[in-house]
Amino acid sequence: MNIILASTSTLYGGNYLEYLRDELISLYAGVTEIVFIPFARPGGISHEDYTQKACIF
Repeated sequence: MNIILASTSTLYGGNYLEYLRDELISLYAGVTEIVFIPFARPGGISHEDYTQKACIF
């Protein structure tokens, strides 16, 4: 099992998961399915909208 537990999706002045991008690419290379659990809702967006944002990433 590969897992990254991040306490924030965006660092000040950065883009969504930008600070984790290289690590995510390396850790999940060759993986065809990822489970995304949206614990937080930045700015109060819906879980569906937040999940869509993660899918686009």
